[in-house]
Amino acid sequence: ATIQTPSVNYVNPGVYTVTLIVSNGTSTDTEIKTGFITVYALPDANFAGVAPLSGCPPFNVMFNDSSIQGDGNISQWQWDFGDASPYSVSQNTSHTYSLIGNYTVSLQVTDEHGCKDDTTFQSYVNVANPPVIQFAADNTTFCSVPSSVNFTNNTTGTETITYLWSFGDGSDTTDANPTHTYTSPGTYDVSLTATDQYGCQSTLDSINCINITPVVALFHFNPDSVCPGQTVYFYNDADTTCSWLFGDGGSSSLSDPTHIYYASGNFTITFIAAPGTICQDTITDTITIRQLPVAAFSASTHYVCNNSMSVTFTDTSANSVSWNWSINGGTPSNSTSQNPTVTYPNEGTFQTSLLIIDSYGCTSLPYTDLIPITVDFPTANINWNGLPNHCIPYDVAFTGSGTWTTYDNVSNTGWYWTFGDGGTSTSQDTNFTYNTPGNYTITLTITTDSGCTATVTDSIKVGSHQNPGILYTYAGGCANDDSILFFSNSTDTLLIDYWDWTFFSHFDTDSLFTVATSSLEDPIVDFHGNDSITIQYIIGYLECKDT
Repeated sequence: ATIQTPSVNYVNPGVYTVTLIVSNGTSTDTEIKTGFITVYALPDANFAGVAPLSGCPPFNVMFNDSSIQGDGNISQWQWDFGDASPYSVSQNTSHTYSLIGNYTVSLQVTDEHGCKDDTTFQSYVNVANPPVIQFAADNTTFCSVPSSVNFTNNTTGTETITYLWSFGDGSDTTDANPTHTYTSPGTYDVSLTATDQYGCQSTLDSINCINITPVVALFHFNPDSVCPGQTVYFYNDADTTCSWLFGDGGSSSLSDPTHIYYASGNFTITFIAAPGTICQDTITDTITIRQLPVAAFSASTHYVCNNSMSVTFTDTSANSVSWNWSINGGTPSNSTSQNPTVTYPNEGTFQTSLLIIDSYGCTSLPYTDLIPITVDFPTANINWNGLPNHCIPYDVAFTGSGTWTTYDNVSNTGWYWTFGDGGTSTSQDTNFTYNTPGNYTITLTITTDSGCTATVTDSIKVGSHQNPGILYTYAGGCANDDSILFFSNSTDTLLIDYWDWTFFSHFDTDSLFTVATSSLEDPIVDFHGNDSITIQYIIGYLECKDT
């Protein structure tokens, strides 16, 4: 160099002597520095990955440093794995790749003098997806053995793939698209494992892939003979899917259904095992639905005329073993007897119904008697007409009347009178004469043509004439001075039971008006003012009166 301050690039290692010659144009001077510059040899970076260098994520690779040192010992290493992960500074290292791709790996080494060297291997590590397994069988359901299945392998992946099939019966194969024959009934899981050239491996397990089940339609039901409206229980004994036809339009796809028949008759039950499959099998059976029993009864009478009269209901049903009576208005109102006896405390029209159970347990519909029980109590009435004054001999006209149901009647012989003195009559309308004083009870009993009776009573008083008499003492005087005591001077005093005094005034008038009254036997009367008094005195015995 001929410049004052040169810069020199040494390209080869070695020890170098530097000479400087300076001149001012007339004279020169030289300085030599022997071994002044030392240039060290660079290290040689190199490495090797431990095979395999291709695989599936997560893929771990071991890297070994094989660098050669220059003039100094290598003291630093820096690894770049090509996936943007942090550098490694270990001499020998490993790295796990999580994503697929082709990765470039670099190593830089530095020795004790600071001399550096690096090396890079392009696409050194290959990380690929494992195979994606898909397969299919041409048939998965069989009804008998031996059964052969053709398997189609639809697996996708990179380059070369090897296969391992497991058929679930202890057999396996490495064929890509195998055919396998099953020799025993059962349900089998099929497994396929695929491995690519990088050792990436996938497995697909198809659970219950192959089903070989010999199907035999078989079922039972109970009870085998039932009544309309009763539940029947059906049981699938084929151990498969199934469908049912009950013969009355009803159906089910349940394994163990129930069904109710509402009509009597014989019905064909159709049972289909594994319906809609190649293994479908069908069987039929017949169930008998019995006729409902028919309730019927008779009544000893449909007309009740008093509350002690009973009605007996007689069951006329066939094959009945249990009875349930509903007796409207009756006592009792319900009964489980076969032939109950009932009374009716109240009038009205009442229905009776019967429900029976036969020896097979079938329950009838309720039967109601077309003719209701009519409860109508007859009544009797007494009407009589006689003189106002009940004095012997006392002649009375009696008239009998009453009410009864239109189902009944009272004929001419249905009337019976007693008059309280031993006298009787059997006419509806009759005259009777009382010749002896007394208080008499009249009784009329009517008897209808059906034997029902009604009784009514009345009373009558019949007396005899007595002799009325009046006794009083008055010496004269002024009004308001004294009270006057009036005495009954009548006979027979032991029989008289009625006294009626009336005192009439004649003052300043030609007509009478009452100034005092009394119902005592011996009254005391005060008179006020000047007057002339007329006394009326009535006595009576048992409604027979004298004045």
